[in-house]
Amino acid sequence: GPDLYVYLSNKSNFQKEGDIGEILNLGLLKGTKGGQSYSIEKTIKQLEKYRSVLIYCKKFAVSFTFANLKWTEFIIKLFLVYYFGYILG
Repeated sequence: GPDLYVYLSNKSNFQKEGDIGEILNLGLLKGTKGGQSYSIEKTIKQLEKYRSVLIYCKKFAVSFTFANLKWTEFIIKLFLVYYFGYILG
């Protein structure tokens, strides 16, 4: 799809069209296969309000897909990337 962006959103459920909540734009989707990483220049405290990751098409104002965040796993992965530069295992 054209014009796809990765957002963090404070919502945890989405319709194809409609309100996407308060978002943090992580940038253009880098690809549709393989691993991707995005820089987030916020503190853990600032990120706590976000409940999901959303793939969103700006051009057509529609949600493609989303995944709810599991904060415990997310924080552990952030820690590993920050201190070791990658996720172990």
